[in-house]
Amino acid sequence: MFQEALEILRADNAPGETVDLEARKPAHREQDGAELVRRIDRLVANQREMDARLWALEDSRVFRILQRIGHATSLIKARAVGLLNPGAMGREKQRVYRLWLESQRSGKMAESELSYEPRFKVVRVGDEPAASLNRAAWEEASDYLVFLSPKSRLTSNAQSELAAELQNDRFDVLYGDEDHLSPSGARRLPVFKPEWSPDLIFSPLYLGRFLVVSTGAFRAVGGFREGSKGAYLFDLALRLTEQPVRFHRVPRILMRAGEDCYNPESARHALERFIAEHGIAASVEPVGTGFAIRRKVRGSPLVSIVICSRRAVLLKKCLDALERTTAYPHRETIVVEHVAEEKNKLDRVLSGSSCTRVPYSGRFDFSTMNNLGVKAARGEVIVLLNDDVRPLCNSWLEVMVAQVQRPEVGVVGALLLYPSGSIQHAGIALGLMGAVGHPGRGTLDGGFWPWTAVTRNVSAVTGACIAFRREVFEELGGFDPHFPVNYNDVDFCLRARQAGYEVILEAAARLCHLESSTRPRGVAWEERELFAERWGPQISRCDPYYSPRLTASSEDCSLA
Repeated sequence: MFQEALEILRADNAPGETVDLEARKPAHREQDGAELVRRIDRLVANQREMDARLWALEDSRVFRILQRIGHATSLIKARAVGLLNPGAMGREKQRVYRLWLESQRSGKMAESELSYEPRFKVVRVGDEPAASLNRAAWEEASDYLVFLSPKSRLTSNAQSELAAELQNDRFDVLYGDEDHLSPSGARRLPVFKPEWSPDLIFSPLYLGRFLVVSTGAFRAVGGFREGSKGAYLFDLALRLTEQPVRFHRVPRILMRAGEDCYNPESARHALERFIAEHGIAASVEPVGTGFAIRRKVRGSPLVSIVICSRRAVLLKKCLDALERTTAYPHRETIVVEHVAEEKNKLDRVLSGSSCTRVPYSGRFDFSTMNNLGVKAARGEVIVLLNDDVRPLCNSWLEVMVAQVQRPEVGVVGALLLYPSGSIQHAGIALGLMGAVGHPGRGTLDGGFWPWTAVTRNVSAVTGACIAFRREVFEELGGFDPHFPVNYNDVDFCLRARQAGYEVILEAAARLCHLESSTRPRGVAWEERELFAERWGPQISRCDPYYSPRLTASSEDCSLA
Protein backbone atom coordinates (compact mmCIF):
# COMPACT_ATOMS: atom_id res chain seq x y z
CA MET A 1 0.00 0.00 0.00
CA PHE A 2 2.83 2.37 0.89
CA GLN A 3 4.51 1.75 -2.46
CA GLU A 4 1.25 2.41 -4.30
CA ALA A 5 0.94 5.74 -2.46
CA LEU A 6 4.49 6.61 -3.44
CA GLU A 7 3.79 5.97 -7.13
CA ILE A 8 0.62 8.06 -7.12
CA LEU A 9 2.32 10.93 -5.34
CA ARG A 10 5.21 10.80 -7.80
CA ALA A 11 2.75 11.04 -10.65
CA ASP A 12 1.40 14.31 -9.18
CA ASN A 13 4.78 16.04 -9.12
CA ALA A 14 6.55 17.82 -11.91
CA PRO A 15 8.96 15.78 -14.09
CA GLY A 16 12.21 15.21 -12.27
CA GLU A 17 10.78 16.26 -8.90
CA THR A 18 11.21 13.70 -6.12
CA VAL A 19 9.15 13.05 -3.04
CA ASP A 20 10.74 12.33 0.31
CA LEU A 21 7.99 10.59 2.21
CA GLU A 22 10.20 10.05 5.22
CA ALA A 23 10.56 13.82 5.59
CA ARG A 24 6.81 14.42 5.62
CA LYS A 25 5.11 15.01 8.93
CA PRO A 26 2.64 12.38 10.25
CA ALA A 27 -0.25 14.75 9.49
CA HIS A 28 0.87 14.96 5.90
CA ARG A 29 1.04 11.19 5.73
CA GLU A 30 -2.52 10.91 6.99
CA GLN A 31 -3.62 13.41 4.37
CA ASP A 32 -1.75 11.45 1.71
CA GLY A 33 -3.47 8.25 2.82
CA ALA A 34 -6.89 9.84 2.77
CA GLU A 35 -6.22 11.29 -0.68
CA LEU A 36 -5.10 7.87 -1.89
CA VAL A 37 -8.35 6.31 -0.67
CA ARG A 38 -10.39 9.03 -2.39
CA ARG A 39 -8.48 8.51 -5.62
CA ILE A 40 -8.99 4.76 -5.52
CA ASP A 41 -12.72 5.26 -4.86
CA ARG A 42 -12.97 7.62 -7.83
CA LEU A 43 -11.02 5.19 -9.99
CA VAL A 44 -13.34 2.33 -9.05
CA ALA A 45 -16.42 4.47 -9.65
CA ASN A 46 -15.17 5.56 -13.07
CA GLN A 47 -14.29 2.01 -14.00
CA ARG A 48 -17.73 0.77 -12.96
CA GLU A 49 -19.39 3.51 -15.01
CA MET A 50 -17.29 2.58 -18.03
CA ASP A 51 -18.09 -1.11 -17.50
CA ALA A 52 -21.81 -0.33 -17.34
CA ARG A 53 -21.72 1.63 -20.58
CA LEU A 54 -19.73 -1.03 -22.43
CA TRP A 55 -21.89 -3.75 -20.95
CA ALA A 56 -25.06 -2.03 -22.15
CA LEU A 57 -23.56 -1.56 -25.61
CA GLU A 58 -22.39 -5.16 -25.95
CA ASP A 59 -25.69 -6.46 -24.63
CA SER A 60 -27.79 -4.43 -27.06
CA ARG A 61 -29.65 -6.19 -29.84
CA VAL A 62 -28.08 -3.93 -32.47
CA PHE A 63 -24.56 -4.85 -31.34
CA ARG A 64 -25.37 -8.57 -31.40
CA ILE A 65 -26.85 -8.35 -34.88
CA LEU A 66 -23.88 -6.39 -36.22
CA GLN A 67 -21.46 -8.82 -34.61
CA ARG A 68 -23.19 -11.80 -36.19
CA ILE A 69 -23.29 -10.11 -39.58
CA GLY A 70 -19.57 -9.34 -39.39
CA HIS A 71 -18.78 -12.87 -38.26
CA ALA A 72 -20.89 -14.42 -41.03
CA THR A 73 -19.36 -12.10 -43.64
CA SER A 74 -15.83 -13.17 -42.67
CA LEU A 75 -16.74 -16.83 -42.95
CA ILE A 76 -18.52 -16.39 -46.28
CA LYS A 77 -15.46 -14.58 -47.63
CA ALA A 78 -13.11 -17.31 -46.40
CA ARG A 79 -15.24 -20.08 -47.86
CA ALA A 80 -15.65 -18.27 -51.16
CA VAL A 81 -11.89 -17.89 -51.48
CA GLY A 82 -11.51 -21.57 -50.74
CA LEU A 83 -14.02 -22.56 -53.40
CA LEU A 84 -12.84 -20.19 -56.12
CA ASN A 85 -9.12 -20.66 -55.47
CA PRO A 86 -8.60 -23.80 -53.37
CA GLY A 87 -4.88 -23.29 -52.87
CA ALA A 88 -5.00 -19.57 -52.03
CA MET A 89 -5.41 -19.92 -48.27
CA GLY A 90 -2.70 -22.55 -48.07
CA ARG A 91 -0.30 -20.36 -50.05
CA GLU A 92 -1.05 -17.36 -47.86
CA LYS A 93 -0.45 -19.45 -44.76
CA GLN A 94 2.86 -20.64 -46.20
CA ARG A 95 3.87 -17.05 -47.01
CA VAL A 96 3.07 -15.91 -43.46
CA TYR A 97 5.03 -18.82 -42.03
CA ARG A 98 8.05 -18.05 -44.24
CA LEU A 99 8.11 -14.43 -43.05
CA TRP A 100 7.74 -15.56 -39.46
CA LEU A 101 10.70 -17.96 -39.81
CA GLU A 102 12.90 -15.11 -40.98
CA SER A 103 12.04 -13.13 -37.86
CA GLN A 104 12.76 -16.08 -35.56
CA ARG A 105 16.32 -16.85 -36.48
CA SER A 106 18.51 -17.43 -33.41
CA GLY A 107 22.15 -18.30 -32.94
CA LYS A 108 23.49 -21.53 -31.53
CA MET A 109 24.57 -21.70 -27.93
CA ALA A 110 28.36 -21.83 -27.73
CA GLU A 111 29.78 -25.07 -26.34
CA SER A 112 31.75 -23.02 -23.81
CA GLU A 113 28.42 -21.98 -22.27
CA LEU A 114 27.42 -25.58 -21.58
CA SER A 115 28.31 -27.12 -18.24
CA TYR A 116 26.87 -30.46 -19.39
CA GLU A 117 27.60 -31.69 -22.90
CA PRO A 118 25.16 -34.55 -23.60
CA ARG A 119 26.15 -37.07 -26.23
CA PHE A 120 23.48 -37.49 -28.90
CA LYS A 121 23.19 -40.33 -31.38
CA VAL A 122 20.88 -39.87 -34.36
CA VAL A 123 18.98 -43.00 -35.44
CA ARG A 124 16.87 -43.15 -38.58
CA VAL A 125 13.72 -45.17 -37.97
CA GLY A 126 12.40 -46.73 -41.16
CA ASP A 127 10.99 -50.13 -42.04
CA GLU A 128 13.94 -52.18 -40.78
CA PRO A 129 13.25 -55.01 -38.30
CA ALA A 130 13.07 -53.91 -34.67
CA ALA A 131 16.19 -55.90 -33.80
CA SER A 132 18.25 -54.02 -36.40
CA LEU A 133 17.07 -50.67 -35.12
CA ASN A 134 17.87 -51.62 -31.54
CA ARG A 135 21.40 -52.67 -32.52
CA ALA A 136 21.90 -49.36 -34.31
CA ALA A 137 20.73 -47.51 -31.20
CA TRP A 138 23.01 -49.41 -28.81
CA GLU A 139 26.12 -49.94 -30.92
CA GLU A 140 27.93 -46.98 -29.38
CA ALA A 141 27.69 -45.15 -26.05
CA SER A 142 25.44 -42.07 -25.92
CA ASP A 143 23.35 -40.19 -23.38
CA TYR A 144 20.40 -39.56 -25.66
CA LEU A 145 19.03 -41.18 -28.78
CA VAL A 146 17.56 -38.86 -31.40
CA PHE A 147 15.02 -40.78 -33.47
CA LEU A 148 14.02 -39.43 -36.88
CA SER A 149 11.87 -40.66 -39.72
CA PRO A 150 13.97 -41.46 -42.85
CA LYS A 151 13.19 -38.36 -44.92
CA SER A 152 13.44 -35.90 -42.03
CA ARG A 153 16.34 -33.80 -40.83
CA LEU A 154 17.23 -31.77 -37.78
CA THR A 155 17.42 -27.99 -37.93
CA SER A 156 20.91 -26.53 -37.64
CA ASN A 157 20.40 -25.47 -34.04
CA ALA A 158 18.46 -28.54 -32.84
CA GLN A 159 21.23 -30.19 -30.83
CA SER A 160 22.27 -26.94 -29.14
CA GLU A 161 18.63 -26.24 -28.23
CA LEU A 162 18.30 -29.74 -26.77
CA ALA A 163 21.56 -29.39 -24.84
CA ALA A 164 20.42 -26.03 -23.43
CA GLU A 165 17.21 -27.62 -22.12
CA LEU A 166 19.25 -30.30 -20.34
CA GLN A 167 21.56 -27.95 -18.45
CA ASN A 168 19.43 -27.64 -15.34
CA ASP A 169 17.36 -30.81 -15.54
CA ARG A 170 17.82 -34.29 -16.96
CA PHE A 171 14.58 -35.09 -18.74
CA ASP A 172 13.99 -38.63 -20.00
CA VAL A 173 12.07 -37.76 -23.16
CA LEU A 174 12.22 -34.53 -25.16
CA TYR A 175 10.23 -33.47 -28.17
CA GLY A 176 9.89 -30.25 -30.12
CA ASP A 177 7.92 -28.46 -32.76
CA GLU A 178 8.36 -29.50 -36.36
CA ASP A 179 7.49 -28.45 -39.87
CA HIS A 180 7.54 -30.00 -43.35
CA LEU A 181 9.58 -29.61 -46.49
CA SER A 182 7.83 -29.19 -49.81
CA PRO A 183 9.23 -31.02 -52.89
CA SER A 184 11.03 -27.77 -53.74
CA GLY A 185 12.59 -27.58 -50.28
CA ALA A 186 10.37 -24.81 -48.88
CA ARG A 187 9.43 -25.04 -45.21
CA ARG A 188 5.70 -25.20 -44.53
CA LEU A 189 2.95 -26.74 -42.37
CA PRO A 190 4.40 -26.16 -38.89
CA VAL A 191 3.19 -28.31 -36.01
CA PHE A 192 3.38 -26.43 -32.71
CA LYS A 193 2.91 -28.57 -29.62
CA PRO A 194 1.79 -28.16 -26.01
CA GLU A 195 3.78 -29.17 -22.96
CA TRP A 196 3.38 -32.77 -21.83
CA SER A 197 -0.26 -33.68 -22.41
CA PRO A 198 -0.97 -37.30 -21.39
CA ASP A 199 -4.29 -37.52 -23.23
CA LEU A 200 -2.86 -36.13 -26.45
CA ILE A 201 -0.36 -39.00 -26.59
CA PHE A 202 -3.07 -41.06 -28.30
CA SER A 203 -2.72 -38.83 -31.36
CA PRO A 204 0.25 -39.97 -33.51
CA LEU A 205 0.72 -36.37 -34.69
CA TYR A 206 1.58 -35.18 -31.16
CA LEU A 207 5.12 -36.50 -30.74
CA GLY A 208 5.32 -37.03 -34.48
CA ARG A 209 8.37 -38.12 -36.44
CA PHE A 210 10.97 -36.82 -34.01
CA LEU A 211 11.69 -38.07 -30.49
CA VAL A 212 14.66 -37.74 -28.14
CA VAL A 213 14.92 -40.47 -25.52
CA SER A 214 17.57 -41.06 -22.87
CA THR A 215 19.43 -44.30 -23.43
CA GLY A 216 18.33 -45.46 -19.99
CA ALA A 217 14.63 -44.91 -20.70
CA PHE A 218 14.94 -46.60 -24.10
CA ARG A 219 16.50 -49.68 -22.53
CA ALA A 220 13.92 -49.69 -19.71
CA VAL A 221 11.09 -50.31 -22.19
CA GLY A 222 13.14 -52.86 -24.14
CA GLY A 223 13.69 -50.63 -27.16
CA PHE A 224 11.59 -51.07 -30.28
CA ARG A 225 9.46 -54.18 -30.41
CA GLU A 226 8.48 -56.47 -33.21
CA GLY A 227 5.07 -55.99 -34.74
CA SER A 228 5.35 -52.20 -34.70
CA LYS A 229 6.75 -51.78 -38.21
CA GLY A 230 5.48 -48.54 -39.72
CA ALA A 231 4.70 -47.07 -36.28
CA TYR A 232 7.89 -47.65 -34.28
CA LEU A 233 8.05 -44.16 -32.79
CA PHE A 234 4.34 -44.03 -31.91
CA ASP A 235 4.50 -47.44 -30.24
CA LEU A 236 7.66 -46.40 -28.35
CA ALA A 237 6.05 -43.19 -27.13
CA LEU A 238 2.99 -45.07 -25.86
CA ARG A 239 5.13 -47.57 -23.94
CA LEU A 240 7.30 -44.83 -22.45
CA THR A 241 4.20 -43.53 -20.65
CA GLU A 242 4.21 -46.78 -18.63
CA GLN A 243 7.53 -45.84 -17.05
CA PRO A 244 8.29 -43.16 -14.42
CA VAL A 245 9.86 -40.96 -17.09
CA ARG A 246 9.63 -37.20 -17.51
CA PHE A 247 8.53 -35.72 -20.84
CA HIS A 248 9.62 -32.23 -21.81
CA ARG A 249 8.68 -29.95 -24.70
CA VAL A 250 11.23 -27.73 -26.40
CA PRO A 251 9.12 -24.92 -27.93
CA ARG A 252 11.28 -24.56 -31.03
CA ILE A 253 11.18 -25.95 -34.57
CA LEU A 254 13.76 -28.73 -34.25
CA MET A 255 12.93 -31.01 -37.17
CA ARG A 256 11.90 -30.71 -40.82
CA ALA A 257 9.89 -33.63 -42.13
CA GLY A 258 10.42 -34.67 -45.72
CA GLU A 259 8.25 -37.16 -47.53
CA ASP A 260 5.47 -38.28 -45.24
CA CYS A 261 6.14 -41.83 -44.04
CA TYR A 262 3.21 -41.89 -41.60
CA ASN A 263 1.38 -45.21 -41.78
CA PRO A 264 -2.12 -44.76 -40.29
CA GLU A 265 -2.95 -48.47 -40.26
CA SER A 266 0.25 -49.34 -38.40
CA ALA A 267 -0.37 -46.53 -35.93
CA ARG A 268 -3.92 -47.69 -35.38
CA HIS A 269 -2.71 -51.23 -34.75
CA ALA A 270 -0.17 -49.95 -32.22
CA LEU A 271 -2.86 -48.02 -30.36
CA GLU A 272 -5.29 -50.95 -30.36
CA ARG A 273 -2.58 -53.19 -28.94
CA PHE A 274 -1.71 -50.63 -26.25
CA ILE A 275 -5.27 -50.18 -24.95
CA ALA A 276 -5.84 -53.95 -25.02
CA GLU A 277 -2.66 -54.60 -23.01
CA HIS A 278 -3.66 -52.01 -20.41
CA GLY A 279 -7.30 -52.96 -20.10
CA ILE A 280 -8.54 -49.53 -21.19
CA ALA A 281 -12.27 -49.70 -21.86
CA ALA A 282 -12.20 -48.02 -25.25
CA SER A 283 -12.30 -48.59 -28.97
CA VAL A 284 -10.29 -47.00 -31.78
CA GLU A 285 -12.54 -45.20 -34.24
CA PRO A 286 -11.85 -43.26 -37.46
CA VAL A 287 -11.99 -39.48 -37.14
CA GLY A 288 -11.50 -37.46 -40.30
CA THR A 289 -8.31 -38.71 -41.94
CA GLY A 290 -7.04 -40.20 -38.66
CA PHE A 291 -8.45 -41.96 -35.63
CA ALA A 292 -9.05 -41.51 -31.92
CA ILE A 293 -9.90 -43.64 -28.93
CA ARG A 294 -13.47 -43.64 -27.66
CA ARG A 295 -13.76 -44.55 -24.00
CA LYS A 296 -16.74 -46.56 -22.81
CA VAL A 297 -19.04 -45.77 -19.90
CA ARG A 298 -18.73 -48.12 -16.92
CA GLY A 299 -22.18 -49.17 -15.77
CA SER A 300 -25.03 -46.70 -16.21
CA PRO A 301 -24.61 -43.82 -13.77
CA LEU A 302 -27.42 -41.32 -13.42
CA VAL A 303 -26.50 -38.06 -15.15
CA SER A 304 -28.12 -34.83 -14.04
CA ILE A 305 -28.27 -32.15 -16.75
CA VAL A 306 -28.62 -28.72 -15.13
CA ILE A 307 -29.97 -25.93 -17.35
CA CYS A 308 -30.37 -22.33 -16.20
CA SER A 309 -32.89 -20.39 -18.27
CA ARG A 310 -34.98 -17.25 -18.32
CA ARG A 311 -36.13 -17.40 -21.95
CA ALA A 312 -38.87 -19.84 -22.82
CA VAL A 313 -38.07 -20.02 -26.53
CA LEU A 314 -34.45 -21.00 -25.93
CA LEU A 315 -35.37 -23.47 -23.21
CA LYS A 316 -37.93 -25.25 -25.38
CA LYS A 317 -35.49 -25.61 -28.27
CA CYS A 318 -32.83 -26.89 -25.90
CA LEU A 319 -35.10 -29.48 -24.26
CA ASP A 320 -36.43 -30.66 -27.63
CA ALA A 321 -32.88 -31.02 -28.97
CA LEU A 322 -31.83 -33.02 -25.91
CA GLU A 323 -34.68 -35.45 -26.48
CA ARG A 324 -33.90 -35.84 -30.18
CA THR A 325 -30.10 -35.97 -30.01
CA THR A 326 -29.04 -37.69 -26.80
CA ALA A 327 -28.56 -41.44 -26.88
CA TYR A 328 -27.53 -41.89 -23.24
CA PRO A 329 -30.76 -42.89 -21.48
CA HIS A 330 -30.08 -42.76 -17.74
CA ARG A 331 -30.47 -39.05 -17.12
CA GLU A 332 -32.59 -36.38 -15.49
CA THR A 333 -32.98 -32.70 -16.29
CA ILE A 334 -32.92 -29.91 -13.71
CA VAL A 335 -34.14 -26.50 -14.87
CA VAL A 336 -33.17 -23.51 -12.78
CA GLU A 337 -35.83 -20.95 -13.70
CA HIS A 338 -34.53 -17.42 -13.63
CA VAL A 339 -37.92 -15.98 -12.82
CA ALA A 340 -38.35 -12.79 -14.79
CA GLU A 341 -40.76 -11.35 -17.31
CA GLU A 342 -41.30 -14.72 -19.04
CA LYS A 343 -42.54 -16.71 -16.04
CA ASN A 344 -45.84 -17.63 -17.67
CA LYS A 345 -44.09 -18.74 -20.85
CA LEU A 346 -41.63 -20.84 -18.83
CA ASP A 347 -44.57 -22.45 -17.02
CA ARG A 348 -46.11 -23.46 -20.35
CA VAL A 349 -42.84 -24.98 -21.57
CA LEU A 350 -42.24 -26.96 -18.38
CA SER A 351 -45.81 -27.97 -17.51
CA GLY A 352 -46.22 -31.70 -17.87
CA SER A 353 -42.48 -32.23 -18.37
CA SER A 354 -40.38 -34.53 -16.22
CA CYS A 355 -37.88 -31.75 -15.45
CA THR A 356 -37.16 -30.84 -11.85
CA ARG A 357 -37.85 -27.13 -11.45
CA VAL A 358 -35.72 -24.87 -9.25
CA PRO A 359 -36.91 -21.24 -9.01
CA TYR A 360 -34.43 -18.40 -8.80
CA SER A 361 -35.06 -14.65 -8.62
CA GLY A 362 -32.56 -11.85 -8.68
CA ARG A 363 -29.94 -10.64 -11.10
CA PHE A 364 -28.15 -13.09 -13.37
CA ASP A 365 -25.71 -15.14 -11.28
CA PHE A 366 -24.33 -18.18 -13.10
CA SER A 367 -22.49 -19.51 -10.05
CA THR A 368 -25.39 -19.30 -7.60
CA MET A 369 -27.96 -20.65 -10.06
CA ASN A 370 -25.87 -23.67 -10.99
CA ASN A 371 -24.99 -24.36 -7.36
CA LEU A 372 -28.73 -24.48 -6.65
CA GLY A 373 -29.28 -26.78 -9.61
CA VAL A 374 -26.58 -29.21 -8.51
CA LYS A 375 -28.02 -29.25 -4.98
CA ALA A 376 -31.37 -30.37 -6.41
CA ALA A 377 -29.81 -33.00 -8.69
CA ARG A 378 -29.65 -36.71 -7.85
CA GLY A 379 -27.00 -37.90 -10.31
CA GLU A 380 -23.44 -38.89 -9.52
CA VAL A 381 -22.41 -37.15 -12.75
CA ILE A 382 -23.43 -33.55 -13.32
CA VAL A 383 -23.54 -31.73 -16.66
CA LEU A 384 -24.13 -27.98 -16.77
CA LEU A 385 -25.65 -26.91 -20.08
CA ASN A 386 -26.57 -23.46 -21.36
CA ASP A 387 -30.04 -23.15 -22.81
CA ASP A 388 -28.53 -21.85 -26.07
CA VAL A 389 -26.58 -25.07 -26.69
CA ARG A 390 -27.77 -27.88 -29.00
CA PRO A 391 -26.17 -31.33 -29.41
CA LEU A 392 -24.80 -32.14 -32.86
CA CYS A 393 -24.26 -35.86 -32.28
CA ASN A 394 -26.16 -38.52 -30.34
CA SER A 395 -23.10 -39.70 -28.41
CA TRP A 396 -22.13 -36.31 -26.91
CA LEU A 397 -23.24 -37.16 -23.37
CA GLU A 398 -21.90 -40.71 -23.40
CA VAL A 399 -18.36 -39.69 -24.37
CA MET A 400 -18.29 -36.95 -21.72
CA VAL A 401 -19.48 -39.31 -19.00
CA ALA A 402 -16.83 -41.87 -19.98
CA GLN A 403 -14.14 -39.23 -19.45
CA VAL A 404 -15.63 -38.00 -16.18
CA GLN A 405 -15.54 -41.52 -14.73
CA ARG A 406 -11.74 -41.59 -14.83
CA PRO A 407 -10.55 -40.96 -11.25
CA GLU A 408 -7.74 -38.66 -12.39
CA VAL A 409 -10.14 -36.43 -14.36
CA GLY A 410 -12.01 -33.67 -12.57
CA VAL A 411 -13.69 -31.67 -15.33
CA VAL A 412 -14.65 -32.38 -18.95
CA GLY A 413 -15.67 -29.90 -21.62
CA ALA A 414 -17.06 -30.23 -25.14
CA LEU A 415 -16.17 -28.91 -28.58
CA LEU A 416 -18.66 -26.13 -29.30
CA LEU A 417 -19.31 -24.69 -32.75
CA TYR A 418 -21.16 -21.61 -33.93
CA PRO A 419 -24.18 -22.21 -36.21
CA SER A 420 -21.85 -21.32 -39.10
CA GLY A 421 -19.62 -24.28 -38.25
CA SER A 422 -16.69 -22.22 -37.01
CA ILE A 423 -15.15 -22.87 -33.61
CA GLN A 424 -16.68 -21.25 -30.54
CA HIS A 425 -14.90 -23.28 -27.85
CA ALA A 426 -12.14 -25.88 -28.05
CA GLY A 427 -10.64 -25.38 -24.61
CA ILE A 428 -9.57 -22.26 -22.73
CA ALA A 429 -5.97 -21.04 -22.49
CA LEU A 430 -4.51 -18.78 -19.83
CA GLY A 431 -2.75 -15.58 -20.82
CA LEU A 432 -4.75 -14.92 -23.97
CA MET A 433 -6.46 -11.54 -24.37
CA GLY A 434 -4.92 -10.32 -21.11
CA ALA A 435 -6.53 -13.03 -19.00
CA VAL A 436 -8.04 -16.08 -20.73
CA GLY A 437 -9.18 -16.89 -24.24
CA HIS A 438 -10.56 -19.56 -26.54
CA PRO A 439 -7.84 -20.66 -29.01
CA GLY A 440 -9.25 -20.91 -32.50
CA ARG A 441 -12.50 -19.09 -31.75
CA GLY A 442 -14.11 -17.87 -34.96
CA THR A 443 -11.85 -19.94 -37.23
CA LEU A 444 -12.73 -23.01 -39.25
CA ASP A 445 -9.52 -24.94 -38.64
CA GLY A 446 -7.74 -23.49 -35.61
CA GLY A 447 -5.19 -21.49 -37.58
CA PHE A 448 -1.66 -22.60 -36.70
CA TRP A 449 -2.92 -24.67 -33.76
CA PRO A 450 -3.81 -28.17 -35.05
CA TRP A 451 -5.30 -29.53 -31.82
CA THR A 452 -8.71 -27.84 -31.67
CA ALA A 453 -10.54 -30.97 -32.85
CA VAL A 454 -8.46 -33.45 -30.81
CA THR A 455 -9.27 -34.74 -27.32
CA ARG A 456 -6.59 -33.40 -25.01
CA ASN A 457 -5.68 -31.85 -21.67
CA VAL A 458 -6.48 -28.14 -21.28
CA SER A 459 -6.25 -25.58 -18.49
CA ALA A 460 -9.98 -24.88 -18.48
CA VAL A 461 -13.24 -25.39 -20.35
CA THR A 462 -16.35 -23.29 -20.70
CA GLY A 463 -19.32 -23.65 -18.39
CA ALA A 464 -21.65 -23.62 -21.39
CA CYS A 465 -21.23 -27.42 -21.48
CA ILE A 466 -19.22 -28.85 -18.61
CA ALA A 467 -19.27 -32.21 -16.83
CA PHE A 468 -17.90 -33.39 -13.49
CA ARG A 469 -18.52 -35.93 -10.76
CA ARG A 470 -20.63 -34.75 -7.86
CA GLU A 471 -17.85 -35.68 -5.44
CA VAL A 472 -15.41 -33.37 -7.24
CA PHE A 473 -17.94 -30.53 -7.18
CA GLU A 474 -18.45 -30.95 -3.45
CA GLU A 475 -14.73 -31.28 -2.77
CA LEU A 476 -14.10 -27.96 -4.53
CA GLY A 477 -17.04 -26.22 -2.90
CA GLY A 478 -18.93 -25.67 -6.14
CA PHE A 479 -18.79 -22.50 -8.22
CA ASP A 480 -17.55 -19.37 -6.48
CA PRO A 481 -20.38 -16.78 -6.10
CA HIS A 482 -17.75 -14.03 -6.22
CA PHE A 483 -17.77 -14.68 -9.99
CA PRO A 484 -21.48 -14.26 -10.81
CA VAL A 485 -21.07 -13.74 -14.58
CA ASN A 486 -17.50 -14.31 -15.78
CA TYR A 487 -14.52 -16.51 -14.92
CA ASN A 488 -16.61 -18.85 -12.72
CA ASP A 489 -15.97 -21.80 -15.03
CA VAL A 490 -12.25 -21.06 -15.42
CA ASP A 491 -11.86 -20.57 -11.67
CA PHE A 492 -13.58 -23.91 -11.05
CA CYS A 493 -11.28 -25.69 -13.52
CA LEU A 494 -8.14 -24.10 -12.10
CA ARG A 495 -9.14 -25.12 -8.59
CA ALA A 496 -9.70 -28.64 -9.89
CA ARG A 497 -6.20 -28.68 -11.41
CA GLN A 498 -4.81 -27.25 -8.19
CA ALA A 499 -6.39 -30.21 -6.38
CA GLY A 500 -4.58 -32.62 -8.71
CA TYR A 501 -7.30 -33.35 -11.28
CA GLU A 502 -7.00 -33.21 -15.06
CA VAL A 503 -9.26 -31.02 -17.19
CA ILE A 504 -10.14 -32.64 -20.52
CA LEU A 505 -11.60 -31.33 -23.75
CA GLU A 506 -13.57 -34.21 -25.27
CA ALA A 507 -13.58 -33.33 -28.96
CA ALA A 508 -16.06 -36.11 -29.81
CA ALA A 509 -18.74 -34.24 -27.84
CA ARG A 510 -19.84 -31.70 -30.45
CA LEU A 511 -22.55 -29.17 -29.80
CA CYS A 512 -23.75 -25.91 -31.35
CA HIS A 513 -23.56 -22.80 -29.17
CA LEU A 514 -25.26 -19.51 -29.92
CA GLU A 515 -23.15 -17.90 -27.14
CA SER A 516 -24.38 -15.25 -24.74
CA SER A 517 -27.99 -15.59 -25.79
CA THR A 518 -29.01 -15.76 -22.14
CA ARG A 519 -26.33 -14.25 -19.94
CA PRO A 520 -25.39 -10.57 -20.15
CA ARG A 521 -22.20 -9.68 -21.97
CA GLY A 522 -19.26 -7.74 -20.61
CA VAL A 523 -16.88 -8.28 -17.71
CA ALA A 524 -17.29 -6.42 -14.44
CA TRP A 525 -14.23 -4.70 -13.00
CA GLU A 526 -14.59 -6.57 -9.68
CA GLU A 527 -14.52 -9.93 -11.43
CA ARG A 528 -11.45 -8.99 -13.47
CA GLU A 529 -9.60 -7.80 -10.38
CA LEU A 530 -10.50 -10.83 -8.28
CA PHE A 531 -9.53 -13.23 -11.04
CA ALA A 532 -6.19 -11.48 -11.57
CA GLU A 533 -5.53 -11.44 -7.83
CA ARG A 534 -6.31 -15.13 -7.43
CA TRP A 535 -4.68 -16.53 -10.57
CA GLY A 536 -2.19 -13.82 -11.56
CA PRO A 537 0.94 -16.04 -11.51
CA GLN A 538 -0.73 -18.66 -13.71
CA ILE A 539 -1.99 -16.00 -16.13
CA SER A 540 1.45 -14.42 -16.45
CA ARG A 541 3.04 -17.71 -17.48
CA CYS A 542 2.48 -19.23 -20.89
CA ASP A 543 -0.35 -21.75 -20.75
CA PRO A 544 1.20 -25.24 -20.67
CA TYR A 545 -1.37 -26.49 -23.16
CA TYR A 546 -0.78 -23.70 -25.65
CA SER A 547 2.29 -22.67 -27.62
CA PRO A 548 4.42 -19.59 -26.87
CA ARG A 549 5.03 -19.41 -30.63
CA LEU A 550 1.41 -18.30 -31.13
CA THR A 551 0.02 -14.87 -30.39
CA ALA A 552 -1.55 -14.11 -27.02
CA SER A 553 -3.22 -10.92 -28.24
CA SER A 554 -5.98 -12.66 -30.21
CA GLU A 555 -7.76 -16.01 -30.36
CA ASP A 556 -7.10 -16.80 -34.03
CA CYS A 557 -3.95 -18.87 -33.30
CA SER A 558 -1.84 -16.75 -35.59
CA LEU A 559 1.95 -16.65 -35.24
CA ALA A 560 3.47 -14.55 -32.47
